[in-house]
Amino acid sequence: MKSVIKVAGVPVAAFAALLAATADGAVATAASAAPPGGVDADAQAGGTLRWQENASAATKSWSESEVYYTFPVRQLARPVNRVSVSAVGSAGTVEVRGQRPDGRWTEWRQVTGDKPVVAPYSGTKIQVRVVFDNPAAAAVAVPAVSLTADTTPAGTATSGGTIQAAPTYRIFATREGLVGHTTANGHVIRPNDHFVALPSRRALNPNDGVRDYKVRVCNPRNGRCEDAPVFDVGPWNTRDDYWNPSNVRENWQNLPQGKPEATAAYYQNYNGGRDQFGRQVSNPAGIDLADGTWANLGMTNNDFVDVTYLWKG
Repeated sequence: MKSVIKVAGVPVAAFAALLAATADGAVATAASAAPPGGVDADAQAGGTLRWQENASAATKSWSESEVYYTFPVRQLARPVNRVSVSAVGSAGTVEVRGQRPDGRWTEWRQVTGDKPVVAPYSGTKIQVRVVFDNPAAAAVAVPAVSLTADTTPAGTATSGGTIQAAPTYRIFATREGLVGHTTANGHVIRPNDHFVALPSRRALNPNDGVRDYKVRVCNPRNGRCEDAPVFDVGPWNTRDDYWNPSNVRENWQNLPQGKPEATAAYYQNYNGGRDQFGRQVSNPAGIDLADGTWANLGMTNNDFVDVTYLWKG
């Protein structure tokens, strides 16, 4: 489960009632001034596509430490491979993902005006979400997100290339539990639930029934495996996509690919033995398992498992 962050000395969980009461109201206020249909039509100018998405068309989910406004998938008029934020009507972080030629989705990437997201291929489907790291900020209206998309020669391939196998790493796993709590994507944890948590929201599934990001977890002690979706962010860190190479990894880029920061902190005193929040790391976990997944694998204690990151294949 993602760590509960404190705001002004008060646990964020205490803001849950305020969040439920104000966030919807903020969206309703914004929707009253929205264009018909909630989404402006695409306008082509200077070889680019420009559009504005209104929060009335977004799906809201929240956990104890984050709020997500996820917009519907956009089918663009023509293929693009670069997306930039033109203007943001919110105080949140804008993230974007695109659909690959094989139908799978890329990981979520933060996009800013001076740091566009560029994909190594062109596609016509894009999805946007706005993330608030501080749920108290959910009371801020999210009127619109305005973006620009175009095609740059850096990545115009639409097919072909070598298909690589999804990477597999041996990772220390802990049991999530926390039945009745809310995961980072807004899922309420049920008894015998089946999902995992990874310490980066780049591979976090929306809470809409779609399972774009799944892992295969295998218990090397008995050979039992399960494919499970990523519903939560943790353990320990929230910006540690350790399954990515260093030139892509968000933080801890001097660690080997496949090694979680918590593992290095626990065994090698990396970062002074602490996580990104300064907490002393008490176990080397790089994945959390929900109770049903834990039981299905025949786990009896926290232990190492083999994890394959299926969306990377």
